[in-house]
Amino acid sequence: MNYIDKVTKLQVEIGNFCNADCLGCVRTSERAKSRIQYDGHYFVEPDAFTNVFSSKAGQHIKEIEFCGNIDEPLAHPRFLKILDAIYEQNPNLTISIHTNGSTKTVSFYKELGERICKFNSKSKVRFSIDGHENSVWLYRGLKNYDEIIKHAQACIDTGAKCVWQMLSFPWNEHEVDSCEKLAKEMGFVKFILRRDRTDASKQSIKKINQYRSNKNIKEFKHYPVDDYTIKHVKDNKLWEEFVTWDIDNSTIDCHFAKERMIFIDHKSRVWPCCFLANPELRSISIRVESYLKQNSLYDEDWNNLNNYSFDTIMNSNYYTQDLVRSWRQESTLQTGCHSICAKQCNVKGIPKGVHLHES
Repeated sequence: MNYIDKVTKLQVEIGNFCNADCLGCVRTSERAKSRIQYDGHYFVEPDAFTNVFSSKAGQHIKEIEFCGNIDEPLAHPRFLKILDAIYEQNPNLTISIHTNGSTKTVSFYKELGERICKFNSKSKVRFSIDGHENSVWLYRGLKNYDEIIKHAQACIDTGAKCVWQMLSFPWNEHEVDSCEKLAKEMGFVKFILRRDRTDASKQSIKKINQYRSNKNIKEFKHYPVDDYTIKHVKDNKLWEEFVTWDIDNSTIDCHFAKERMIFIDHKSRVWPCCFLANPELRSISIRVESYLKQNSLYDEDWNNLNNYSFDTIMNSNYYTQDLVRSWRQESTLQTGCHSICAKQCNVKGIPKGVHLHES
């Protein structure tokens, strides 16, 4: 059974570089920082999009979302060229960009807005601005609030549709009304308030400032998954926290599959969703499980657009039968349902979208 018959949306993590230091981001964990320092920075290149849109499997795509999963999309050194490459392939696409708005210059945001206006009228730029100056610093570690506002205004003035998205924390709840008022004055088409779903809200301002003052990164070992690491995870039962679930796998309701959406990560790898992506940035148990259920069955670069066509990847056994079939099997370290599928997309989990308030 195909995971998705027709892919209609791409969600893209276009790099692994971000100038922010968000408290709830997987990229800002010590393990992830150490891994990125070890691997270096990666950026998805224009050729990857040419690969997708020149393929049969990419002909039904209507929307691309640059989601900022572990990256700041606009920090990509060739982002405008990527938009140009996409436009040449399909000018009718809807483009959605998530940004913290703190990189580049005012002139860049003017160029960005002009390009966005060329695409489908539903295209938009979503600025994540969590309150005013001090609040933006607390969660994202950004100090150039005034520049962010200027960048957003420059983009809005081109006629591009822009959205203000704000995360709500104990320290910025009193700023919601003033932020919404400012958004209307500036010309944002929508104001979205999201409740924080990380542990950041539990932290005091004092602890956050202490965290930001400590820039030391612990060194983690980056050995590839091998027989020794698999044995270590199994013998010490490290996997039990992740892959034993007291739930019925048949209740999995895959959000990405319903949306006919595929995720592309910073190494140009095609994943079913953002939850399964970037296993190397996660715990050793998740890395081992991902290796056993994916790489060991196929090959190390089985889903990489730099090595295979989008058609080849989407027609692989993983996407045409193995993934969906796994949902009906008990989750173990080596076989069956992936623990992240069971955790993130079980119908007993958090209903999608209930944490949002839009105006």
